[in-house]
Amino acid sequence: MRLRSAATLVALMDQWEISTRALAEASGMHHSAVDHLRAGRRTNVSAVAAYRIALALHTTVELLFYTGPPVSRVALIRATITMPSAPLDEKESEAS
Repeated sequence: MRLRSAATLVALMDQWEISTRALAEASGMHHSAVDHLRAGRRTNVSAVAAYRIALALHTTVELLFYTGPPVSRVALIRATITMPSAPLDEKESEAS
């Protein structure tokens, strides 16, 4: 899962007075990985780590992390261009 905002992570850690090492222990991550999240040098974590971080910070996973698959604008454009103009059932019936 991808972190939405390092600033939000830092603010929640400050609000709940949770240190980098304490959050690392709670999430099962190395303390340097949590430090990289705080600094914005790292953005991706496993789903399990994301849930544990959210739990430790008394918030929802959705507030801290993007929960859906990442979709780029290029991928959306390509999908639109390559979409069939008619459903497959209609094409098959026309071919018969």
